[in-house]
Amino acid sequence: LVSRENDPQQPAVVTVGSFHSGTKSNIIPDEAKLALTVRSYTPETRKLLIDGIGRIAKGEAIAAGMPDDKMPVVAIQEPSAPATFNTPKLSQHLLQMFGAHFGANRVVEAKPDGVTLTAVALACVPVRAQKTTPAASRRRRPGA
Repeated sequence: LVSRENDPQQPAVVTVGSFHSGTKSNIIPDEAKLALTVRSYTPETRKLLIDGIGRIAKGEAIAAGMPDDKMPVVAIQEPSAPATFNTPKLSQHLLQMFGAHFGANRVVEAKPDGVTLTAVALACVPVRAQKTTPAASRRRRPGA
């Protein structure tokens, strides 16, 4: 999605944060759960990513011969956050404020990258899967 469908000048990130499926190494499970994070600066890019995730999940399931009652479901896990960015006015204010505090020569205006975008959590789960809790999605690894 990011490399093939998104405008390269619009930062975007899709991260697979977790993948859970099955309990035994020799048994193919009935379901799998993916937890994804989508990051973008514009609502249009966010929509492109979310719609693309659903389209690809359904397309792969159809290609694999998945019955209709087992088709994947893409659900936005609440609470969620819309595409987030700093306005030029806020950015300029912060540059001036930090320059006054730290010294203008120590403040650098940097272009944003996709890695630092505000996260939007998505859960791509089968219809029969149990709902994941928001608390589980907020757990972080030590040092992360």
